[in-house]
Amino acid sequence: MLSTRGKEWMRVSYLHGKEDLYHEKDNPNGIVWFTNAENWFMRDDMMDFISSHVREPLLELLIVYTKSQFGKHCCTYGEGYTGTLRLRTAMANHLNIHFRPVQAIDPEDVTFSAGVTDLNEACSLVTCNPGDAIMLGRPVYGPFGKDLALRTGVKLEWVDVGDTDQFSPACAAAYEAEFEKAKARGSNIKALIITNPHNPLGQCYPRETLLALLRFCAAKKIHLISDEIYALSVYDRNDRPSEKFTSVLSIDISDVIDPRYVHVLYGMSKASPQSLSLCITPALTL
Repeated sequence: MLSTRGKEWMRVSYLHGKEDLYHEKDNPNGIVWFTNAENWFMRDDMMDFISSHVREPLLELLIVYTKSQFGKHCCTYGEGYTGTLRLRTAMANHLNIHFRPVQAIDPEDVTFSAGVTDLNEACSLVTCNPGDAIMLGRPVYGPFGKDLALRTGVKLEWVDVGDTDQFSPACAAAYEAEFEKAKARGSNIKALIITNPHNPLGQCYPRETLLALLRFCAAKKIHLISDEIYALSVYDRNDRPSEKFTSVLSIDISDVIDPRYVHVLYGMSKASPQSLSLCITPALTL
């Protein structure tokens, strides 16, 4: 399922998730960890700096999503490098509201990173070995070539759908044909990536088309990576289905594909001026 290097990296453990951490008031019998070197003496100064430089509306937003005061406990990396449980819980709440997932997203399904560009590269690394390939339909976001292949050793297989509407279920046939051609050339395709809403065309993939692509990926046992960074940059139009956003998360895939082969990427830099990005993998994080 994962690449050889992805499996190797999974063996590297790190404190992450719903630990029984010590808290003076809330959990006095919890565990005290001595695994990290942190400058706790600077916390008061850092909080003073944040309080005096961050505008009140943003602090209020942080309080709403974290369901508690934004305080010194936020100035730590003690829960690992994929986002604290508090942060992942806040984002899971956000996604459950706006992406309408068929199954509520658990914070353990969410992994943060330094931008969707970084997430695309990470997905490329953990799903593909050097020399393996990822499929992309054209036209598509140009820098994918660098994001997915520059440092990973991964090849790209471009798919042209010709006269077929690339947002219709019929596009799956074009991917099927290109997959077989690539296989005949010796190319080992491990994943298909789409952007939904699409970049640069701006259209959204209808539910039927997403299902067709999911079935295609299931049949070929390859990963589907859905880059949904523009998810909140659309306006619903009931008379124009191509402009109505449907997240892969909102589709019941239980009888379609192993959820461990499905990964949704999202970042906040398009809908709001924050370069905060994450990957959601139902049932199992990468």
